[in-house]
Amino acid sequence: GMVLLATLTASASASLDFTTLINSTYDEYVFELVNIVPASASILWMRTSANAGSSWDAAAGNYLYMGQEAVTGVTPASLIDGGANAVKIAFGTNNISTTAAHGGISGTVKLFAPSGTVAFKQITALLTWALSAVAVANTLMSGNRAAAAAVDGVRFMMSTGNIASGSIRMYGVRKT
Repeated sequence: GMVLLATLTASASASLDFTTLINSTYDEYVFELVNIVPASASILWMRTSANAGSSWDAAAGNYLYMGQEAVTGVTPASLIDGGANAVKIAFGTNNISTTAAHGGISGTVKLFAPSGTVAFKQITALLTWALSAVAVANTLMSGNRAAAAAVDGVRFMMSTGNIASGSIRMYGVRKT
């Protein structure tokens, strides 16, 4: 089963950073995003740290990812990025609505085997968000931190501006 480890709530926050409790206790960590609303038109990014948040992996080429984005009334789009400075959880040109009543972005992001040092860290996501009162989008994304270093911190941030509101819960998934 899943064990709730931490909950972070945004209030005009530059980022929501999980810098403790990511270790070898669990092989899988689940982040449940609930109504994350940006302060300005932007998309959601995720970065990792190998030093509990003292610095964040933000250089070009640190992440590889691909995904499928579907928007109300629009042909689905695919994105592949092999040289990114962040995992773009919600990507493309479709910004998340800044209107709280539209619900922001919600869904699940998973991080696998973060404490290992012999393989890249795998990441998956399934999210939905509002672009406006009459348009919604969803993303199915997979990717990785393109290094075999252990990960002990995870940051969620907007591509520009702050996170106005919403919360993220981090769970550890029991090994047995």
